[in-house]
Amino acid sequence: MRSVRRLALLALAVAAGTLAFATSARAVAIPWCGTGEPTTDQPDAVSAYEWHVVYALPDGSPDRFAAFAPRFAGDAATMSAWWVGQDSTRTPRYDLIDAPSCGSQFGRIDISLVHVAAGISDFEGIANAVRAAGFESPDKGYLIYFDGSPHVGDEYGVCGESIVDSVAFAYSIDYLRTCGQESSDDTRALIVTHEMTHGMGAVPDEAPHVCNNGHVCDSPSDLMKAVFEAGDSLAGVTLDVGRDDYYGHTGSWWDVRNSGLLYDLDQSLAPAPTIVRLTATDTAGSIRVDWAPSGSADGLYYRVYDGQGNLTNEDQQSTELTASGTRGQIFTWTIRSATAAGFLSPPATLHYKVGYGIVDASGALLQDTVKPAAVTHLRVTNTGTKVVLRWAKVGDPIGLRGYRVTAPGLTPLVVTGTTASFPRGRVWGKTVSVAAVDRAGNVGAAATARVR
Repeated sequence: MRSVRRLALLALAVAAGTLAFATSARAVAIPWCGTGEPTTDQPDAVSAYEWHVVYALPDGSPDRFAAFAPRFAGDAATMSAWWVGQDSTRTPRYDLIDAPSCGSQFGRIDISLVHVAAGISDFEGIANAVRAAGFESPDKGYLIYFDGSPHVGDEYGVCGESIVDSVAFAYSIDYLRTCGQESSDDTRALIVTHEMTHGMGAVPDEAPHVCNNGHVCDSPSDLMKAVFEAGDSLAGVTLDVGRDDYYGHTGSWWDVRNSGLLYDLDQSLAPAPTIVRLTATDTAGSIRVDWAPSGSADGLYYRVYDGQGNLTNEDQQSTELTASGTRGQIFTWTIRSATAAGFLSPPATLHYKVGYGIVDASGALLQDTVKPAAVTHLRVTNTGTKVVLRWAKVGDPIGLRGYRVTAPGLTPLVVTGTTASFPRGRVWGKTVSVAAVDRAGNVGAAATARVR
């Protein structure tokens, strides 16, 4: 299994911040190149595992999307620069829109608006609203900025919360109206970095200094300490002090450094090869799906999704999968190739109708890829100067073109009935074969007999 995510759910990871923070902001806003207030995930400029940003707005609350979007872009730039300073080979990978004329990479961050019912301010309610709005891709983590009333929980002033999810990579929520984050960009960048690191699996229970429900207690300058103090900033904290708990450690437990949501800057940043020749066929309901990559890449593997977009295999090594079904049943598979650096190919989707072949999304046949059944009960009869072949009729749901009859030295012929005759001298002592041929040209298994 690829070490790009932790599949085991973590307990809710809470960053409890005091209400007093430094008011001077070191982070700066960056002009955002998006338009409007998109409510859906826009086409990805880079196809990879990514963090997608959501602005969650409770119904009835002032809409500050336009004011906050540049500040969210600034958060991303600040965190990315800090992360590279901690580890020159890694940086978080954000979901970007295709805006080549944008003056900043981080100005291209894809930000979506999700409305949350009035009165909801708890983590589960917010995360469920984001899921219900369609943000539940198994290839993405979600950074959610919640612009609602302060979090109602065990502790007033909780700055943010995160979980490693069982479907998406993670949901990390930043409560904008707590901990001075509305006024201090620097504080918000610190909280966001902390919560996203939770979302990438920090801090595992096996870590030697784990404490306080997914935090560390070995240093007051660690990014993943449980409580932030007045004057704390991203510039003043370290990504895993001692590198012995959650990042770049030598232990056997999960290492955030392996998260697919980070760019591996020391690996090839080439895109993943596209999926080609995606097809399927079946024999008596035993289905085989095949595909190929358009090129090679280090550590190439495949991700398989069902018709609902659920990830059914995140580490497929071969270019083939099998399934079973009944005639007329329709299956949908989507395949993406993935590289060791976390880049993904565009999705290739196949709809398949058992016994028929490849169909479109409505079930209309596009290509018959299923061979007819085997010919059976082939009999040879000598009638004077002729040899007569007879066999049982073969059924096909789309229809047959006929039966192909072959023998050494003879030109193959296709007959529409279930008999064929030859001059005795032309086939005597030879082995003849008969196979059904459907209208798409698929040839079924042949029956053979020796003429004696």
